[in-house]
Amino acid sequence: TEWQLQHTELLNKVRGQIETEGKTVFTENQNSFNLRGRTAVLGGKPDLIGVSGATGTILDAKTGQPSPSHHVQVLL
Repeated sequence: TEWQLQHTELLNKVRGQIETEGKTVFTENQNSFNLRGRTAVLGGKPDLIGVSGATGTILDAKTGQPSPSHHVQVLL
């Protein structure tokens, strides 16, 4: 529960910053995707996507201890 509260607080803070820049922001479930390849499906749900014109920025907020899996998740 504590992690969820911290994560939500961070998302709200970052979302506010992005909106201040005049960008449209899409949050979590709005960003869900599945890419079907020949042998596998890659799926995900970025925390935030900020859009301005034809340019988008994907953000994934992390709270707590860094983990090697975080690097892989963000790279994908």
